[in-house]
Amino acid sequence: MHKEPSSSREVKASMLVGVRWVAGARAISEAIGFGSTVVLARLIAPPEFGRAVIALIVAGVATVLVTNAFASLLVQQKEIDEDDVRAAVGLNVTIGLALSVIVLALAEPISTLTGGGSAGLIRAVSPVCFLAGINAVPAAMLSRRLDFRRLSFIGVLAQLIGVGAAVALAAGGAGAAAIVVGALVTQAASTCASVMIFRPPLPRLHLEPLRRLISFGAPNAAGSLLFTGFQNVDYAVIGARLGPTQLAYYYRAFQYGVGYQAKISQILANMAFPVYSRLASMDDVRAVRSRIVRVHAAVIFPLLAGYACLAPTLIPWMLGERWAPVVAPSQFMTVSGAVTAVLTGTGALMVAIGRPGLSLLWNLGHFVFFGLVVYVVAPLGIVTVAAVVAGFYLVQGLAAHWFLLRGAAGVPMRDLFSELLGPCTACAALAACAVPLRWLMARAGAPPVPTLLVAGAVGSLVYGVVMRYGFPAVWDDLELLVRRLLQSEAAQVTPRGPSGTAVDSADVAGSRAGASQAA
Repeated sequence: MHKEPSSSREVKASMLVGVRWVAGARAISEAIGFGSTVVLARLIAPPEFGRAVIALIVAGVATVLVTNAFASLLVQQKEIDEDDVRAAVGLNVTIGLALSVIVLALAEPISTLTGGGSAGLIRAVSPVCFLAGINAVPAAMLSRRLDFRRLSFIGVLAQLIGVGAAVALAAGGAGAAAIVVGALVTQAASTCASVMIFRPPLPRLHLEPLRRLISFGAPNAAGSLLFTGFQNVDYAVIGARLGPTQLAYYYRAFQYGVGYQAKISQILANMAFPVYSRLASMDDVRAVRSRIVRVHAAVIFPLLAGYACLAPTLIPWMLGERWAPVVAPSQFMTVSGAVTAVLTGTGALMVAIGRPGLSLLWNLGHFVFFGLVVYVVAPLGIVTVAAVVAGFYLVQGLAAHWFLLRGAAGVPMRDLFSELLGPCTACAALAACAVPLRWLMARAGAPPVPTLLVAGAVGSLVYGVVMRYGFPAVWDDLELLVRRLLQSEAAQVTPRGPSGTAVDSADVAGSRAGASQAA
C-alpha cells in the first residue's frame, strides 16, 4: 500500500519526485498529441472538426462535475475513513450516470443552439460522464497519496489508446466521429486503468459522510463547472454565430496559443491540489507557490513567444494552407496562454485552504462577463475576438492576483512582478531576434524547415543568455529543476546528515539562488 506523506518535508520530497514523473509523462503526451493533431488536421476538414468541437465541449462541461469535485474531500481532508470512500463512490457514480442520461436527452436542443449538425456526436460521447464518475474516487485516492507515477502512467496509456482509435477511424473516413470516439476511448481506458490500480469499495451512502462530501464538493463542483464554462463559452458563441468552419479555426488558434501550454501547465495543475492540501502551513504554501510560478513562467513564456514569432511559417507548413486563418488569432492567444500559465493552480490553492466558495464566486463573474464580451465582438471575426480575449485575460489575471492570491492567501502583488520580470524581459529579446530573422529568411525564399530551425535556435539562444546573465536566480532554479528531472528516483530520497538530522538536497542545490525552502 502506498504510504500517504505526512510532514511538509515528505510532501515536498514527493512533489519533487512527482515532477519527474509528471513532466516525463507530459512530454510523451505532448509528442503524441502534437503528432495526432497534424495527422487529424490533414485527414479531417475544418467544418467537420468544428462539429466535433461542440460534442467535446458538452462532454467536458458535464464531466467536470464528477472529476475532482465530489471526490475532492478525499484529497483535502487530513483524515478519512472507509465510510467516506464508500459514500464518495456512490455519489460520483450516481452523478456520472445522471449526467450521461441528461446529455443524451438534450443532444438535439444543444445541437440546435450551437448551429446544428452535432446531435449524433453529442449522443455518442455522452457515456464519458458515467465513466468519469467511476474514475473519480480511484483518481482522487491516487492523488491523495501523491502517487504521481501511477497517475502519469494512466494518462499516457489512455491517450495512446484514444489517439490510436481516432487516427484509425479518421483514416477510414469517419470524419468528426473519429475525434469523438477517440475522446470516449481515452476516458474508458483511463477509468479501467485507475480501477485496476485502486479498486474502489462497494458504495454505501451513509448520511454523515455524504453530507460532508456534498457540503465541500458542491461549491467546488460549481466553481469547476463555471470555470469550464468560462473556458468553453467562446466556442459555443462562435459556433452559434459564425458556424463550424470559423469555430474550427478559432478552436485551433486557442489550442496553439493557450491549450498546449495549458497541457504543459497540467504538470502543476495535477500536483497543486494534493500538494497544497498536505503542506503544514500557509508560509509553506506561499513559498512553494512562488518558486513554482517563477520556474513555470521561465519554461512556458519562451515557448509561447517562440510560437508567436514562428506561426506565419509554422502553421501553413505543418497543417496545410487551408489552416492559414489560424495564424493571426493564435498569435493574440499567446497572451492569454501566458496569463493562464501564471494563474495555473490558483483555483486548487483556494480549495486547499478551504475557500472553495470564493473560487465559485470568482468563476461565476468571469463566466458571465467573458460570455457577454465574446457575444458582442463575435460578428467582427475571430481575429478581433482573439485580440479582445487577450485583453480580457490580462485584466482578469491582475484582478485574480489582487482579489484571490493577495486577499485570501496573503500573496503580495509585488511577488507577481518579481516572478515575471525575468521571463518577460528575455522573451522580448527573443522576439527582437526571431521575428526579423524569420521574415528575412522567408523573403529570401528559404524553405520552411530551415527557417523554423534557424530562427527558433537563435531566439532560444538569446532567451537563455538573457536569463543566465540577467536573472541568475531564476536560471539557478531552472538548473535545479533539470537536475531533479534527470536524477534517479533513489537519489532524490532525503539523506541524513552526520548528526542524524535530515538534509534536503534541494535546499543545498538551490542555495546559489538564495533559496531557503525546497520547492
